Amino acid sequence: MNTPDHSQEIEVMLGAFASGVSQALEDNFLALYVFGSYAAGDFVPESSDIDFLGIAHRPLNATEAARLAALHRRLASNSPWGGRLEGGYAARHQIRDWGLEGSIAAVEPGRDFVPSVPSDYSADNMLALREHGRALVGPPPTDLIPPVSRQVLEGALRDYLADLLERPERAAPGSVASDAKLGEWLLNAARCLCGLRTGRVSTKAEAAVWLAGELPDLTPALETALAQRSNREAGRGTRARLLAAFAALRAAVPALLAMPATMARRGGLGSDA
Repeated sequence: MNTPDHSQEIEVMLGAFASGVSQALEDNFLALYVFGSYAAGDFVPESSDIDFLGIAHRPLNATEAARLAALHRRLASNSPWGGRLEGGYAARHQIRDWGLEGSIAAVEPGRDFVPSVPSDYSADNMLALREHGRALVGPPPTDLIPPVSRQVLEGALRDYLADLLERPERAAPGSVASDAKLGEWLLNAARCLCGLRTGRVSTKAEAAVWLAGELPDLTPALETALAQRSNREAGRGTRARLLAAFAALRAAVPALLAMPATMARRGGLGSDA
């Protein structure tokens, strides 16, 4: 299926974003990076966010935070892509291989800018930023983001995987997760497993292909999750298929992680190949 190319519109927004951050932080501005699906070539216009990290020389003061809040409101008002920005701002001294230490300023789609919130950046974010991030302003990511060891990466991925696999069962009957959320969690679980087996970060599409190769019975559920990303029809029985996939995955994880390391497969599933 052909999808519209919104790259020019997004690039215009990113140019305004970089210019706005520069004006907001002035001499405190060090670097601005985009990473995640947009930088890695797995951006899906219907659902993907645009991940970023802004780095300052010093912690933000109240004036700088207020300027950034106004900037994000303006970007979201002027462009639908400005409303897709998801990320944070940290001082250089907060950068670690396992994430960002302490609190950061942050914004995510559909929510207001928050001047101080505990950072949830993890080792896989830092590795994705270091290896695939793109500098809108500042030096290459490798100049500011330290190398991430496999041990540190695996620790973060194991923690995230354990959380993801429990989410469907933790959802109370009155607050059942949406089918779209189940699909998103399944693809993120696939990314965790792919990273644990290969020692590298992967896109959701790459991880789905990898996991389908390891556990072919999960292929229909993975195809469903990928279809949901693009707002395509997922067919009947979507919820049951995704919940069954989680049950199968929980049972298969110990054996999967006991296998030798593999290389991540690239390509597509079903009609998306």
